[in-house]
Amino acid sequence: MNPHILIVGDPGPVPQLLRQLVRAQPASALTMTSLCLTADIPILPGLRFVDRILATGPRDESCDDWTAAAVSAHLVAPITQAAAMDSQSYARAACVAEVLGVELYPRLRFTAIDDHWALRQRLRAAGVDHTEVAPAPDRASVESYVAEHGLPCLLRPRYARHPAVLLRSLDDVDRAARGEIHGAAPGDGMLIESAGTGQPFQVVVLVEGGHSEALVVLRPGSEPERWKVVAGPVRDDEREAETLRLLRSRASNLAPVLGLRDGLLVVDLGLDANRVSIAGVRLGSPGEPVRRAVLHATGVDLALCCARQCYGQPAIAEAIESARAFAQTRSGWHSPMTA
Repeated sequence: MNPHILIVGDPGPVPQLLRQLVRAQPASALTMTSLCLTADIPILPGLRFVDRILATGPRDESCDDWTAAAVSAHLVAPITQAAAMDSQSYARAACVAEVLGVELYPRLRFTAIDDHWALRQRLRAAGVDHTEVAPAPDRASVESYVAEHGLPCLLRPRYARHPAVLLRSLDDVDRAARGEIHGAAPGDGMLIESAGTGQPFQVVVLVEGGHSEALVVLRPGSEPERWKVVAGPVRDDEREAETLRLLRSRASNLAPVLGLRDGLLVVDLGLDANRVSIAGVRLGSPGEPVRRAVLHATGVDLALCCARQCYGQPAIAEAIESARAFAQTRSGWHSPMTA
């Protein structure tokens, strides 16, 4: 039977890349179906490359409508694998895979990856992170947290659908409580936690068969949505070897904690002296700004890594080989760590 992959949620650029992988193997064939919200169809360009689209809605926390749609499609054309390309879609994809009795990509035991509260409890139980987090249903809870833990702090939704908002002062707390900061009003499903004061970094970890490879380390650039690659798969700044080792190690060690066997893990870290804090963890290719920065600096396409794994092909060795070939075409490269 030819593979039939059901991609739940935003497929990103993966369908187009899967088509390229299939074209490179003339004897192979692949069917792709996308299962997403009706309202999202106009804003998901990756849908142009799938064979059929299953639409569901409205947005809710139940998997019932999603699994019902998947079962209907499965009866017509058997699905061989479910997949999710981001944390927001993973829990629903896991429900679908369980009902259909098929494999799921990424291969992850901790399916609540989009639940920030559950994620913090998991990391705390494993002894790898001790960030204080609390529910923030109202202004009083925010004020109580600030009184105990101080500022700055982060106000964020429990589920990973909107970014966290940094509260630096009591003025920010007042504005948030009045609903004047978009997405930051206290309420049901909101959390508050300490904000790290160290330098922010992002580490992208590719996991294959349980082996973790911290492919790239990045830090924010001087402009929003701009990232600088600090270290790639084959080139590090020797002057910062110990710092990079520390960041790579902390990020890579999260894969077994979460039970990730195959997939791409994006870890946001804060570095203060030699203390590393975990700001966030999510699945899948980290978005176009980071994807472009990594591709430009290292020759590695993170979305292609996801596509390869989803299609059952090895990705780590190919990523490192791409980086080596790319490095041979560049001279004078240096890490911006000390720029």
